[in-house]
Amino acid sequence: NRIVGYANADLAAGGSVAPAIVLTGPAIDDGSVPGVRELAFDDAGNLWAGHIARDRVMRFNAAAIAASGEPVPSVTIQGTSVSAPEALAFDNAGNLWVSGGGDAIVMFAAGRLGADVTTAADVAIRGMRPGAAPLGAAAAMAFDAANNLWAAHFATGIVARYTPADRAASADVMPAVRLTTPVDVVLVDIAIDEAGGLWFTGAVNRVGRVPPTELGVSG
Repeated sequence: NRIVGYANADLAAGGSVAPAIVLTGPAIDDGSVPGVRELAFDDAGNLWAGHIARDRVMRFNAAAIAASGEPVPSVTIQGTSVSAPEALAFDNAGNLWVSGGGDAIVMFAAGRLGADVTTAADVAIRGMRPGAAPLGAAAAMAFDAANNLWAAHFATGIVARYTPADRAASADVMPAVRLTTPVDVVLVDIAIDEAGGLWFTGAVNRVGRVPPTELGVSG
């Protein structure tokens, strides 16, 4: 396991590009499988990483990842609210949202992220579908410009939109917008582009985009 970073100047070139930064060390590569899979940056440039096997989320300060090395986490989040964290995302208030082994998506408030956290999350929501069945764990998450949280639910193949109102307090939530992907997509990751379009990728070498004009209703 390792985390690599590529220089901005190298991203426009084609062909083989060597990483500018390689991060290793006991916190990242402790021999467990699966290890670190999901990454997210906060507004201060700190890197947050979810370690699946160890049920924890770690923060590496911006200064510690400026060059290759073995960074030590400055903050660790673990406890009953964090299970096999696969997806991380920050909302526009700096709150950290985490999803993983369970059905819930949990939130840790920005004011708590300056020190280790071992207690329960501030908010826990569980996505539901008609028939009172859960949507399942989110394999990936992304926020749009309106601060809606989009979550790709791997087991059901559904990308769901959670509005700020949906996430205001812990609850079971049936999202008003649920996008069902083809069976053969097998959702792996999602992203929102600058125009508001939703991109998704799957485990069968497929990448797709849903234009913003089609993101207002289920389908």
